[in-house]
Amino acid sequence: QTALKAVTNAIELFESAAAASPSDILLDHLFFAEQGAGVIFAGLLRPQEAIEHFQKSHQWASRLGEQTTNSDTRNRSAAMKGWARGNIGDMLVRMDRSEEAITNYILPELARVRELGTTDESPNIWDVWDLKGVNENLGMAYYRLERYQEALPYLREALRFIEVINKRPVHSAGMASALAVVRAELGEL
Repeated sequence: QTALKAVTNAIELFESAAAASPSDILLDHLFFAEQGAGVIFAGLLRPQEAIEHFQKSHQWASRLGEQTTNSDTRNRSAAMKGWARGNIGDMLVRMDRSEEAITNYILPELARVRELGTTDESPNIWDVWDLKGVNENLGMAYYRLERYQEALPYLREALRFIEVINKRPVHSAGMASALAVVRAELGEL
């Protein structure tokens, strides 16, 4: 509840500032504040409210991509929109709406990531993280539908990508814990 109050206050402050002067940095902050609120609501087991915040984060990322004149920021905006879609898909899977998640969120994100030509050798660790995330989401969606043979290759790919990430010198405790989660998901399957 304390974290929710803090992020809600941050969102209100950022939104009022964005009304006056919506800089790229401010829209970036709004995206991450809404993502944070979505994660908090997910942790509070309130998935519909989490989805609403992930949708708002997608809107801020879209606005950032539309207004920026910086090509790197425009590319970052596309990745941010993908993270928002991935989080919405994850919430839908948790709500037993896996078919909707697969069709409307996960497969389009997989297509976007593949279109970029990202591989496990990408120098940008977040590109590899995107590959891990979309494969994990798709694997878990098929798992929840009891389509185990379809789930298996995606969870194996997710494991391969998170292992690649954790072998690099620049990784975090969050990425190490993600490795444990993907191993557990694959083990359960």
